[in-house]
Amino acid sequence: MKEGESAIEALRHIDEKVMRLSQIQAMLEWDLETEMPEAAVEERSEQLSLISQIINEISSSYEAEEALGFAENEAKSDEDKALVRIWDRKFYYSSRVPSSLEAEISSARSFAHRAWLKAREEDDWSIFRPSLERLVSLSIEKAKLMEGNKDPYDTMLDQYEKGASTEILDPAFKMVGEAIQDLVLEVSEMQVDDSFLSRSYDTERMKAFCREVVTEMGFDWKRGRVGVSAHPFTTTLGSDDVGITNRFNEGNLFAPISTAIHECGHALYCQHASLPASLRGTSVGEGASMGVHESQSRFWENMIGRSHDFWEGMYPVLLKYIPELSDVSLDAFVQGINAVRPSPIRVDADELTYNLHIILRYEMEKAMINGSVSFGELPAMWNELSKKILFYTPENDREGILQDCHWAGGDFGYFPSYALGNIYASEFYETMKRDVGEDKLSEALRSRSYSVITEWQNEKIWSQGAIYEPVDLVWKVNGKGLDVVSFIKYLEAKYRGLFL
Repeated sequence: MKEGESAIEALRHIDEKVMRLSQIQAMLEWDLETEMPEAAVEERSEQLSLISQIINEISSSYEAEEALGFAENEAKSDEDKALVRIWDRKFYYSSRVPSSLEAEISSARSFAHRAWLKAREEDDWSIFRPSLERLVSLSIEKAKLMEGNKDPYDTMLDQYEKGASTEILDPAFKMVGEAIQDLVLEVSEMQVDDSFLSRSYDTERMKAFCREVVTEMGFDWKRGRVGVSAHPFTTTLGSDDVGITNRFNEGNLFAPISTAIHECGHALYCQHASLPASLRGTSVGEGASMGVHESQSRFWENMIGRSHDFWEGMYPVLLKYIPELSDVSLDAFVQGINAVRPSPIRVDADELTYNLHIILRYEMEKAMINGSVSFGELPAMWNELSKKILFYTPENDREGILQDCHWAGGDFGYFPSYALGNIYASEFYETMKRDVGEDKLSEALRSRSYSVITEWQNEKIWSQGAIYEPVDLVWKVNGKGLDVVSFIKYLEAKYRGLFL
């Protein structure tokens, strides 16, 4: 520490440096996903590898250890206490993982992403398989260094949702999966005409509509940007630079709309979490966890973006941009975008079967990490689980095991956060309706007065940043923890109300 500098001040300075480097890293990854020429992959890999190595060296440095040694006693505010908690965890793990390994993983991710893109394009699993094997091996090595006394996959889960483990998720996902499968069989028998979703549309007009939707939701264009990528995502490039991407011409007219709403849900969280002066530019000025983050995007995509009230206000706007839908009534449109159809692609799945897609990936990840299946058998295992869990057998690997980019990024343990986000979202929605009033909420949606919603979200969730652990934040908002039963009741009420 510098002379005259307190431990908490020193920790803030270290945190600021790591945040700046992480933002530079995010910018390079944004370019990798959106515009980078193919020939640049090797150099970009080296750039990202170097930054990962520097971040790890700072996070595990003597300076960080020294500051942490005294900062806990100096931390008085909730924000400073949270900063110490976050850095205790960061230092604990960083000090156990050599910078060289972090650099190797970062490099492997860059090459894996390009291999995945090519494999997906050519529908050839063999192109991606070696990269995946390498990433799994490196990730297991890292997990064992981090917490050698734990199952490696539990360590990976914990990185995205603190406290998550197979012991918790196995029974929760079993209950959710069985209930949803029963409901799918029940409501999918209803004949819903959603053929209009396959109609072609003008891409530029669709982009303009999506832009209007996210603007009305509250996306701050002075502090954000929108791009196009093979797989949609949201990233924080800076406190005043939040990026979201979308994709178009995927054969489903509603897909780019739901994607825009979903990613904007993430972006609103990012933009608001960094607004409080005490959180801005710090590790505390981010989301509480991936599960909580997904709750915000899934809430907007499903509870709001597939509701009749929302489209009562927004459908006339959509028709101005996409006149091809002029013969489709509002009621038919809402039923169509909520139709339950077992299908292969996760990002295009209906709200109900989406959770089954996550359970499939969860089972795949457990098998990959514990070594119970060979990498050559993975595509067949995927197809078998898809038939068993989703009632759908993929026609090829492009709509099967090659459809997601997450494993190319080494994000093992990430997928379950989507399902956790769905459960949290239903709980938050229930609490919001109670706090705001169902009639007021319905009127706000019909009149496109979304600030009623975003003000509640900001007060209860966004402005809290990462001050609280995810489990504590959920309890603080809802007065209960992970409530699988409430989530199932929400789904049953919604889908039986729509189709039965």
